[in-house]
Amino acid sequence: MHPHDPANRHVDASALPDPRIDARTRSGRLKMVLLLLFCASPVIASYFTYYVIRPAGGKTNYGVLVQPQRPIPEALRVVDEQGASQPLTAFKGKWLLITVHGSACDTACTEQLFLARQTRVSQGAERERVVPMWMITDDGPIDPRLTAAYNDEQGAVRFLRASAPALADWLPVEAGGDVRDHLFLVDPIGNLMMRFPAKADPAKVRSEMIKLLKYNRVG
Repeated sequence: MHPHDPANRHVDASALPDPRIDARTRSGRLKMVLLLLFCASPVIASYFTYYVIRPAGGKTNYGVLVQPQRPIPEALRVVDEQGASQPLTAFKGKWLLITVHGSACDTACTEQLFLARQTRVSQGAERERVVPMWMITDDGPIDPRLTAAYNDEQGAVRFLRASAPALADWLPVEAGGDVRDHLFLVDPIGNLMMRFPAKADPAKVRSEMIKLLKYNRVG
């Protein structure tokens, strides 16, 4: 056979892909996917238990489930009680109860604040997992009586200022509805998941939160 026959040419092993590297790459990707699934599994499991299995005797949930879920917009920023601006996504990891009103808090506004406060307080040892938020949609002054009543350590309602148009784009209401009529719930991974009815029944909201905190240990 001729020495220059292509069949006799030596193949440089270094030019071939190393199967060990490919195997490590595939293994690394698989581990990353499994890690993400592991992190999300408590939330997925609790949603399945709560909305599919329905542990409470098959009863439907009181709040309206937001579908598809709406993550907190990355661009949505809030100004806190000290005047510092930060993204709302910074509050991930807790259950957020959101009410939206202007600084001139009327009767409907104070009722929503009371509902949010009492929902948190009524959770007992679990209350630290719940953060009520008053999204204030203007730059007006806040009545100090509201601060004393709701922004205290027990109620821990956060007074945050945010853009009204940005909130309206994110928080869904029915046709003809008003975002100020509802209490909204955001889960610990940052998804808007539920809207409570206008003039919500405090006992039913409290019961809803007890079940959610029981079946979801995230946050």
